[in-house]
Amino acid sequence: MDLQWEDLPVPDSPFFTREQYDKYSLAPNIKELWVIAHSSTAEEEEDRSNCDSDVTENQNHDDNKKTKKKGKNKKVFEKVDFPEPRLPYPCVSSLTVNDQKTYLYVMMSKKPREPPQQLKAQVHNEVAEFMNYLHNVAKLCPDDYNYISPGALTYSEDFFVACIQEHLASLPHLYQICEMTSLTGGTFDQGLTLNFEKQLLIMGSVDIGDHEIVAADAQLATDYQSVSSRNPAAKKARDKCAPISSDCNAEKLSDHYEPHVCLTQDALVTLLDNHGPEFCTPWELPVWVKVNPDKATQRKTVYIDSPLLKTEVTAGERSLVFHEESLKLSLNNHGKKNIILVMTEIPAAEKLGPPPEHSKRGLAASGERGLDFNDVDLTDLETFGDTTTGPLKEHKTAAVHKDTISGGGHASEKSMAKEASLSSQEEEQQQQEEEMEEENITPTDMEDAMKEGQLTREPAYSGDSEDERLVIDDPSTPAEPKTTATTSSKDRGPVTSTPAPGKVRQKRGGSKMAGVPGDQLGEILRMQSAMLKPKAKVASKGPLVVALGSFSPPPSTGRANPTSLVKPCVTSYLESQNQDGEGGSAAVIQHASSTAEHKKLLPEHLQEREEDVRDYEAPEEGNLLYKLYSLHDMLLAVRSSLSLTYARANSSGINRYVPVHVLPKLEHQLSYGVECLSSSQACQLWAHSLLHSSTISYIAHINAHTSKVALLRKLSDDWKQKLSCDFRPSKSLNILHHMLKKLTGLGEGRYVIGHKAGEPFVTIYKAGPSEKVMRGTYDLQRVHGSPPQPSPALAPWLPVDPAVVLPFHRSHWRVPCTFPPRALHTTRKGNCGPNQFTNSRTRNPGPAKTSTTAQKNKKRRAAAKRKKLNSKNTTIKMAMVSEFLTQLSLNTAVVDPTYPTLLPARDFDPNTDAARIETAIKTKGVDEHTIIDVLTKRVYSQRKEIAFAYEKRAKKDMTIALKGALSGSVEAVILGLMKSTAQYDATLIKGSIKGLGTDEETLIEIVCSRSKAELVEIKKVYKEMFKKELEKDVAGDTSGNFAKLLLALVQVKREDPSSIVDYQKIDDDARALYEAGVKRHGTDVACWISILSERSVPHLQKVFQKYKSYSPYDMQESIRKEVKGDLEKSFLTLVDCLENKQLYFASRLNDAMKCKGAKEKILSRIMVSRCEVDLKKIRNEFMLQYGQSLHKTIAEHTKDDYQRALLSLCGGDD
Repeated sequence: MDLQWEDLPVPDSPFFTREQYDKYSLAPNIKELWVIAHSSTAEEEEDRSNCDSDVTENQNHDDNKKTKKKGKNKKVFEKVDFPEPRLPYPCVSSLTVNDQKTYLYVMMSKKPREPPQQLKAQVHNEVAEFMNYLHNVAKLCPDDYNYISPGALTYSEDFFVACIQEHLASLPHLYQICEMTSLTGGTFDQGLTLNFEKQLLIMGSVDIGDHEIVAADAQLATDYQSVSSRNPAAKKARDKCAPISSDCNAEKLSDHYEPHVCLTQDALVTLLDNHGPEFCTPWELPVWVKVNPDKATQRKTVYIDSPLLKTEVTAGERSLVFHEESLKLSLNNHGKKNIILVMTEIPAAEKLGPPPEHSKRGLAASGERGLDFNDVDLTDLETFGDTTTGPLKEHKTAAVHKDTISGGGHASEKSMAKEASLSSQEEEQQQQEEEMEEENITPTDMEDAMKEGQLTREPAYSGDSEDERLVIDDPSTPAEPKTTATTSSKDRGPVTSTPAPGKVRQKRGGSKMAGVPGDQLGEILRMQSAMLKPKAKVASKGPLVVALGSFSPPPSTGRANPTSLVKPCVTSYLESQNQDGEGGSAAVIQHASSTAEHKKLLPEHLQEREEDVRDYEAPEEGNLLYKLYSLHDMLLAVRSSLSLTYARANSSGINRYVPVHVLPKLEHQLSYGVECLSSSQACQLWAHSLLHSSTISYIAHINAHTSKVALLRKLSDDWKQKLSCDFRPSKSLNILHHMLKKLTGLGEGRYVIGHKAGEPFVTIYKAGPSEKVMRGTYDLQRVHGSPPQPSPALAPWLPVDPAVVLPFHRSHWRVPCTFPPRALHTTRKGNCGPNQFTNSRTRNPGPAKTSTTAQKNKKRRAAAKRKKLNSKNTTIKMAMVSEFLTQLSLNTAVVDPTYPTLLPARDFDPNTDAARIETAIKTKGVDEHTIIDVLTKRVYSQRKEIAFAYEKRAKKDMTIALKGALSGSVEAVILGLMKSTAQYDATLIKGSIKGLGTDEETLIEIVCSRSKAELVEIKKVYKEMFKKELEKDVAGDTSGNFAKLLLALVQVKREDPSSIVDYQKIDDDARALYEAGVKRHGTDVACWISILSERSVPHLQKVFQKYKSYSPYDMQESIRKEVKGDLEKSFLTLVDCLENKQLYFASRLNDAMKCKGAKEKILSRIMVSRCEVDLKKIRNEFMLQYGQSLHKTIAEHTKDDYQRALLSLCGGDD
């Protein structure tokens, strides 16, 4: 049968079409091929760039090691996109690719390395240029600092409203001014420190974190609901604003320990966060001075609550309130831990470290000595230091702890006591106890365990027996002692915990065999041993030493201090033995005395006192810590709390829970790097380490726009030495001590102490009757009754930290804060580019010619010439970059820099100065020298405090008293100093237009020479002083074009400096000035007035330079040719001040003194008005212009008291 095939009909369209190919084909298309090709090229370039740093792996390694190493390399060289800059870079880097790699390798190396000096200098120069670029970017993009998410805005508003309700509900509303005091008063003590005295009370629980505090690149919550559901704004405000003045726990502790000051942690940070000379942080603190009526001494205690809200806050401060809680949501949390298990203070043994090698003694623990005190006859101890030659029995751990009586066991203290023993049995027991601590043991569980005998208690101290107080020192067994018998209470480390809730007492002793303070027998034995043995044998045989195994004092219940049984003669003999420095005993005693640097202020019976936590109110959530500190001669009780902890191994390998502080820091320049720490942020970190010395500090760098954690950085121990901000802990502590001294001197009552931004003094207000509203009343309800307003001031710019390497820096081998490298391309003909390693013989085949000596020299000279040319090109390029950046940021500061000759006086005391002035005025004939010496060496803010103190003292205005006591030019100088610079200028203007006629010279000098900011302040002060507008008075006393020019300047229409120079506008203005004056017949004065009164100062300086290219005369000569009279003087003064204001004043001073009959009025006016502004720079210009110092010129042309006053204002001879 034949097969019949069924043929399908031929399709009308082609069987294989382009659409079918695109739809079903698995081959990559053109676009995908392009991406693949370029990605492979990028990978090859990356491999080539890393070829120098890669190390060939050994083929014999197993797969696990290879996998681990590959994973590590992948983490290091993971490709991260380099962020785009906010503004284009003005140039490329002067560093080569190899320079970048070398320097970055040094930065990232764990071992301390130093880059080549030439490379280091080159990087530093480029970093400085890069900072100029970043500063200009910040000025051109101010909105970057004003961003705040909707969730952060809502949460911060709720928080502010809740804080207002908390504050105003507990504080009086009306206050009267009580006193004004300087922030920097008192004697400066360079060695002032805040020393830990005792941990008074500790309650609550703390979150347990991980060593990886937050996941890398964690995205924080940005919506209001997520954050407020975890910690509502009202709760955050309640915790932050909780007053210590009404804290019953603080009041009870204050009754027992009688500290001078009780304050919250936020209040302490606020008082420390004052950094001069700007003092730019405003704050207000509520203060309550209480007197304890139950005490016979009627001792006062000052309670300082948390600071009030600022009246103006920036967008960054609002956003930070929200991100603090948002960050807590993302922390790796592993449950909670009882706060008593956290070691908040570094033990004394770890702080001081081991003693020197020459002073190590052979003090062995009981576990090593093998002593069993159940079988040993204690009468053998009366051998007074003779060593035991008989065999020692093996010691058992159970025998040591056999008689241990129940007491509040503390984890960290137990582990520290156990460090004295190295036996394996004690280590096993310690591990068992630490495993118990890992569990969340409640107070009930602890009580049950004690009943069952699992834990033990120790009784209150009632006098230890000799076997519990002595450890025999056997010099044959070397070991390191913890302390010696001479160690007093000031040698002991801090108490790091308090008992848990319940009738659990704090454990004071270390081990059972450890000695304790008050060991009279031990002291006698040690001293007798030192006296009875000859000096030659002291070195070989050590005497008995009482070992203080515990770092805390023993428990006591109100026991009085023990009276020493050691006679003074014995003590003096022992001290003389120690001074000889011979023998092991002397070495040990010297080491112990050298470590006892801080003498505690708290009496010994209070140090031994222990608190029962059941007598105090525990927090519902979180924790509370009450600690006692000493600051010179003052005791401070501080209430604080911890937010996080984790376990950390100490030097002995024992894990302990330590406090962890994470500072959230918003970053606005993450496309370049992370910003440096500000003074306030550094102060906050330092304050936390002061309160809890074992704190581990981290900084969470958060993107301010995306709320993403860019970097979590752990601070090293020497982070304070690497700060770029002007933060000085010694200055902060001295300001704190001065402020607390001032507050402890106040009488009983309620106060508010306030500081305004930019002022070097504070004002103290005292609460008055609520129904009386008098002049000068401070209404707290009116000032703080509404939420803070957005701050109109720009956020301070912070430079980027060039020492912090971000992932994109590592990925692209870029040194932080440097410009991008030039693109890789083929160089000019005859050379190979950086990616071309072809051999020259391949392109030019043929035999190589033998190089003669001449050819070698020729090649060497050519190479040197090329090197010199390249160096010259690099210098030219960097000069061009510098010029570009100079033009870009030319004098863009809105506020002129100051160069004063008067600076705030140190050790300033307004009451002392007021008393000196009062005595000088009352002296027969008036003591002008004293008045001059006091007032001409104080700045205005200090003179204001002196006047206030004088008025309180003499019940009379000091200005009126000085006016009646002085006369002549000295009176004009001193009375001028009693006004601020703006008040003095306003008074001079009023005097120049007052009465018949006008003092045009004074009016022209002040109006034409003052900056925009100074004129704004003068107008404000003029209206306050004379109740009139300055423009109206000037217009009413002048006329014509002269009046138009003065009015245009007084109206302050001048533009602020721009970050970018507009050369087209410069050219147009220069041409307009020329065409309005020299070019035409007559003068278009209106055009001149418009340009000279409205353009910015740096712009006009460029205009005057450009003007010379159009006119045959400079601007001053053109003015002299075109206008006359007062208008000519005004234009000349204006142009001179725009070009160089200090040179103008120097010429005015020279003219005033060199003319016949010195014009004392001009001389006094300039010296008084510029001494706190720029007189120092005027002195320099005077010296350069006239070849003689201003100081010497004043001395030659003035005399008597007037000369003394002017020379004091001059501030020194150049």
